[in-house]
Amino acid sequence: VIKKAHWIETIPIKDRTQVGLLMVSLEMGEAEVLALARELRADLILVDEEKARKSAVIAGFNVMGLLGLFILAKNLGLLKKVKPLIEELRAKKFRISDRVVTEALRRAGE
Repeated sequence: VIKKAHWIETIPIKDRTQVGLLMVSLEMGEAEVLALARELRADLILVDEEKARKSAVIAGFNVMGLLGLFILAKNLGLLKKVKPLIEELRAKKFRISDRVVTEALRRAGE
């Protein structure tokens, strides 16, 4: 589905060595996100995995997770409710702690 989305662009990482170095402490996907963010001088990284979030913050990036993106979309009037999306993610086995869900719902005003 994602590969068919016309609004998503795949950008190859130039420095695969950087990915290898980051994989000492991160999974490959998260290492690739950080390496590409450095190459692109990104303002914001969308990542949920806690270790990757901490690494990104240490590297000086602004970080947002999927639930933060939902809250932003609600604040912009693009979503009416965040809770149904969270419930759908959980039903599909997306791992989110109760603490994170509670905080997200509080921030969303739900």
